Amino acid sequence: RALLEDSLAAHAAVYGPHQPQVGNIRHALAIADEIDGQLSSGLERLDTVLSDDYRSLAAGNVLIAYARLDRAWLHLAADHLDLAVADLDRAEPVLLALRDEGHPRWGSAQLARAVLALHRGDTDAAKLFAGKAIAQRTELFGADHSSTVEARRWLKALDEPGIPLSAPGAPILESRRISLLRSANAGVHH
Repeated sequence: RALLEDSLAAHAAVYGPHQPQVGNIRHALAIADEIDGQLSSGLERLDTVLSDDYRSLAAGNVLIAYARLDRAWLHLAADHLDLAVADLDRAEPVLLALRDEGHPRWGSAQLARAVLALHRGDTDAAKLFAGKAIAQRTELFGADHSSTVEARRWLKALDEPGIPLSAPGAPILESRRISLLRSANAGVHH
């Protein structure tokens, strides 16, 4: 985190305080905030990224879609469901249009939609969204790739709420995000 903070200051000194290069680092700090459970700080950083740092980018720029997708996850964690939907609705078309089978992060948007479906009490829709993430990741990376395996774990967690949240050695961010699925799923089944 200290290295990112130093890099943010150095980039702001060189490029100016609100430029895409600065926004990329601020975005990385927002992810660090999410990992540390500092949701308000992460949301504030991504708000700045989207309103100031990326304002010179074209509307369909993938960096904007990444920031919206990650802000959607933070909104989910903070239980701001309508705001999460709004960010997903704006990020998803960009991610899907980048290549025939969609950008790899489109699968993450589908997993976020699975969490939202569970908040509505719709386990079938949650399974459908998780299935879309699995299908896309299988197409892009193969059935045995770690991203595909992790998406299958999400689907399995819908049927078996007691399974471990993530595989040993899984990235912390993935572990945090699947815990949102577990929490929402518990609300459906209780």
